[in-house]
Amino acid sequence: MLAIAEELVSRGHRVSFVINDAAKSWVTQTGAQFIPWNPPKGSEGLAKSSVRMWQAASQTVSRWKGDRIMLKQMISSYAPFWLKLP
Repeated sequence: MLAIAEELVSRGHRVSFVINDAAKSWVTQTGAQFIPWNPPKGSEGLAKSSVRMWQAASQTVSRWKGDRIMLKQMISSYAPFWLKLP
């Protein structure tokens, strides 16, 4: 996702991420706008897993591999919230 964001920014698009504070430096390095996300009450585990995901993704050598780590974790973490939407 970061590689895609970086490419879109380089082409003149405006890209924003609404995400945990742990991701701020990685997001802003792409030129994308960082918007802090405050998890809803009762989702502390989700916030912690989000931090772990960003840490794991940022430590990989390949940006695409890091994006794959993030995407896999985000799908498993956020899918239950999407399913509850009306």
